[in-house]
Amino acid sequence: MCTDHQHGQRRCRCCDPEARRAARRTTQLRERGWDGDVDEFYAAGTVQERAALARTSPAATFDRSPTVRSARARRGPLTPDEQATLAADESPRVRSALAANPGAEQDALDALSADTDKRVREAVARHERTPPDSLYALATTLDRRRDLSVARALAQNSATPMAALEAIVANGTTGQASVAQRGLQRRGQNVA
Repeated sequence: MCTDHQHGQRRCRCCDPEARRAARRTTQLRERGWDGDVDEFYAAGTVQERAALARTSPAATFDRSPTVRSARARRGPLTPDEQATLAADESPRVRSALAANPGAEQDALDALSADTDKRVREAVARHERTPPDSLYALATTLDRRRDLSVARALAQNSATPMAALEAIVANGTTGQASVAQRGLQRRGQNVA
């Protein structure tokens, strides 16, 4: 029985842990910028439950948990505003999940192409909807020590412009030039 109240119910709504958790999470979502309705079942769930619901819950874009936000970024059908929010997320895991989303729009991919995190740039380089200008910019700004995987993703992406691969061959490290050269050869270009 609830001892703090006069109503005498065994489990009153104001003392139910799930209801309190849902109210707290709703407040957190509002603080992070969500202004829509919040499903009480979503708000009361654990991280795993919220991540499973992220595909259909736009509120997941503003969740405190990077696990939930990355699940939304990876699987959800996203509006341009949601993509802009997720592209500016503080967690590289969320940004790379957005870059791997097949439905990601070119504006979001373009914004992510200049990301400081290598995993994000690699996912952008692999995405077939990334604008050719962004792929070229990625190819010409490869880090000589860390971006072999980005060069490999660019070489494997059929949307990467030939000029971008040629720029990697001309200016990249030996390893970067080698993967770009193989990419050109797959496309039928002979590179010396």
